Amino acid sequence: MEGWVEEVRNLLPVTRRSIYMNTGTSGPVPEPALRAEAESERYLSEAGPGSAEALRESGRRLEQVRNDLARFLGSTPDQLAFTQNTSHGMAAVVGGMVWRPGDEVVTSELEHASGLLPFGYLRDRLGVRVRVLRPRDGVRLTPDELREGLSTRTRLICMSHVSYATGARLPVEAAAELARAHGCRLLVDGAQAAGCLPEPLDGLGADFYAGPGQKWLMGPEGTGFLHFAPGAWAVAAPASIAWASVEHEESPAGPLTYRLKASARRFELATISLALFEGLRTATQILEGMGRRTIWERVAALTGRLKEGLAALRDVEVITPMEAERSAGLVAFRLRGLSAPEATRLLAERYQVIGRWVPRPEAVRLSVHFFNTESEVETVLGAVGELTAGAGGS
Repeated sequence: MEGWVEEVRNLLPVTRRSIYMNTGTSGPVPEPALRAEAESERYLSEAGPGSAEALRESGRRLEQVRNDLARFLGSTPDQLAFTQNTSHGMAAVVGGMVWRPGDEVVTSELEHASGLLPFGYLRDRLGVRVRVLRPRDGVRLTPDELREGLSTRTRLICMSHVSYATGARLPVEAAAELARAHGCRLLVDGAQAAGCLPEPLDGLGADFYAGPGQKWLMGPEGTGFLHFAPGAWAVAAPASIAWASVEHEESPAGPLTYRLKASARRFELATISLALFEGLRTATQILEGMGRRTIWERVAALTGRLKEGLAALRDVEVITPMEAERSAGLVAFRLRGLSAPEATRLLAERYQVIGRWVPRPEAVRLSVHFFNTESEVETVLGAVGELTAGAGGS
């Protein structure tokens, strides 16, 4: 284990009690980030949260968070809106577009509920047609499959950067090219990529990219972001606005006169938790100290060994693509003779391996981040081997 990994592990109390492989649900928050949250709350309490000083200082600090987060993600401050989570960001885009009966959305069975439910709601309310594509291999949607699913009525493509269910990295760059060629927009669910994969957001070509703070970025719950391609924030108008969306909270021309901010900030409504986002900023600074490329190279090495070891076990089927360029930090697999919920429970109870299971396709899902270790991977392989031996003998 490299020295810098051990340094970060020392900041993560969970690593002292379990093998934590559930970052894809929620990443452990480093102790410095927890202290940053507490310091922010203490400052506001002492200064008076509604005082002129505190309001001015909170605004300044939040812009520092925006600057640092944009730099790490490969965005710019004007392209980044703060959200509560990935679902919040995706809903803001979907709710901000103008829809007419017969308009079409193209998505796939690989999506999280956040990439499916908003469109079922559009279908029922406005008569929007939703095409849910089924990958031929059940694991990864290809560019050709996506192309075949588009039509002249397609207004929006919704695609995960990494499927939460199969762990497959999906062809976002190719989808962006197809969207441009068909005159539609691309919305990306970045929940399982931001903080794990190395590509800068500006280089992906997506019109909209929603991500969480609490997963691979290892920030607090209740933080997230919505990235817009240059000028794309003018395409999807905010479904609702409030004082934080406009240039001046109180206009001399009257209470109903306003001018939307000329940036992604127009999608922010009102007060944003300084404490939560300063916690996110501190967590992001830790990641930035290592670099996106270094983080990804370590994740790729660890997941590569895990997939290789699982594939060598009898009665184990690895669902996630073996190739690093077709996957990320998630590893999904099945154990013959043992349901995914039961296998997940046994891994936690017997071996202190914390993961989760996913329903479509049913599988155990482990999330491997840079702070996991080679020895933890070997322990997991031994544990799965014992479980399969027990299942086979029952």
